[in-house]
Amino acid sequence: MICSINNFILHAIILSCFLNADIGHNNVVYEGKAGNIPLRVFVQLPGVVPGLADISIRVFTDGVNKVTIQPQKTG
Repeated sequence: MICSINNFILHAIILSCFLNADIGHNNVVYEGKAGNIPLRVFVQLPGVVPGLADISIRVFTDGVNKVTIQPQKTG
């Protein structure tokens, strides 16, 4: 019985070395392409629900005059 407890503790310690959680961030970052236009989208989620999100978009090309955002319900 003691051997199995020690074995469990050893595996928990080894597993914790590989796991990494970031708790407390309410931000989402997407960097990629919309069609053929490279961009970065930074979304600060609200602290409570319902709430308003703050969305920043950076476009890495010339010739873009307007960006629109449309929320979608999932699930």
